[in-house]
Order: sequence, then structure tokens, then C-alpha cells
Amino acid sequence: MVPNLPQPAPGYVASVDEVAVRLGVDPSTLTTAQRARIAAGLADAQGALESELNRPLLPSQVVACGIYPVPGEDMASWRAWRTHPWGDDVAVVSCVAAAGGGWDVTALVGIDARAIPDIRTWIVREAVAQVASDPASGMGQRAVKSVSAEGQSVTFESAPAPQGLTVEKLKRRWLRRGGGSRSVPHEAPWPYVGGVTIGTRV
Repeated sequence: MVPNLPQPAPGYVASVDEVAVRLGVDPSTLTTAQRARIAAGLADAQGALESELNRPLLPSQVVACGIYPVPGEDMASWRAWRTHPWGDDVAVVSCVAAAGGGWDVTALVGIDARAIPDIRTWIVREAVAQVASDPASGMGQRAVKSVSAEGQSVTFESAPAPQGLTVEKLKRRWLRRGGGSRSVPHEAPWPYVGGVTIGTRV
């Protein structure tokens, strides 16, 4: 997470304020229209990267009912529930004995890119490039490429592409190639903060 800036809105990996700061704009001065333009850039960048990586960039809480663990495995580990088709990385939140047999397992499924610096940085940089390339946004530094003889039209240089981090580099680490499950670091949501809850149904 980024200190001293508002955290991303629900559904977003990065915040509007992060992009504004990279554009050299004081977030407190953003108009409603400018915030909407930045949010659109973030959504476009996030959606494009999700398609490239073949996975959502934010986890979903999923409850699998009446499933059985792999014998001998720690029930707090994803390995105990690896036979269930979760479809992505898994972090177990709670296990509760089901009334009809088996266990009801609550898990966070998918990666949380808000805590993955490379992905978050790429999305912010891509959003910055989009907004800075949009003359109507009124944000970012765009060098003038040419001006018509009459001075009635101006062409701007394209905003530079994000440097260092490329989609191919991110795909080497984060591309989902199959439906396997593995554990991922996570902060369990309330009321399970502090670890996995294993109990009985009441």
C-alpha cells in the first residue's frame, strides 16, 4: 500500500491520488471530471493487464460448502483443500464443520495486486501515460510536436511508455497458465484477523 495517500477505491488496484501525484497534480485540486478521467485510465490499464495475465488482480471471497480435506494435511493450508477447483491462488480464511458432513471453507481466491509493487506500479504508470496523452484532461506534461501555420491546431508528442516494467516481465511471474491452487500471503478480513478460524457450525 502507498503511505500518506488514500487507498484505492473498491475494485481498483491503485488510487486516483497516486496517478495525480505522478502527473504532478495536487490531488486536492482535482475536479470531478479529472478524477473521473484518471479513474477511467486506471480501469483501462487494470482491465488490459487482467486480460494479459489471464486472472483478476483482486481476490474474491469464496465459500466452498461440504468439501473434504486431503488426509494428513494442515486444514489451515491450501494444500488440505487442493482437490477443490478454486481456479486460482488460495488463502484459507476459515473452516467450519458442515451440518451435512464435510467442511464449509471460506477462502480468498486470487492475487491481491494492491500489495504487489510491480503490478501496482505498472498500472499507475500506464494510467499516467493515458491521461497525459489526452489533451482534454488538462493534466500532465505534453511536449508540443507541431503547430499549424494558422495556429489553430496543435499536435502533442505521445506520452512516454512505462519504463522498466513490461507486460512480458509481469507475465513471466504472474501469468495464470492453469487452474492449480497454491497459498498466497494475505491479510484475513474481519472477523478472522490474525489467522485461520477452524470451528464447528452453531
